[in-house]
Amino acid sequence: TVEEYCEDLVLLHRGKTVLSGSLRKIKAGYGHTRLLVEAAEDTQNIAKEVGLVVREKRADGIEYSIDGKPTADKFLAALTLNGIFPTRYELREPSLNEIFIEKAGSDV
Repeated sequence: TVEEYCEDLVLLHRGKTVLSGSLRKIKAGYGHTRLLVEAAEDTQNIAKEVGLVVREKRADGIEYSIDGKPTADKFLAALTLNGIFPTRYELREPSLNEIFIEKAGSDV
């Protein structure tokens, strides 16, 4: 909900500021860490070959963890070389929740 309505924010952990500023700039600073792929064919074997890890299988596709755009580009090239043309291929930034856990720790 915060991501839908806020432009600027402050993240607090135990009374101390762990992150503040523009939501857009904060998320952009983390880069693209997730990739949502929807295709008629199974993409998991090719994903494994290029080093991607499945985060979540969803009704609208599979979400993979990635370490940046170059990895996503390599995966897309491998898919197309194998005759797989995704109907959806969406690079995503981490969620605010994921950023908070990274900054404050997973014990929150």
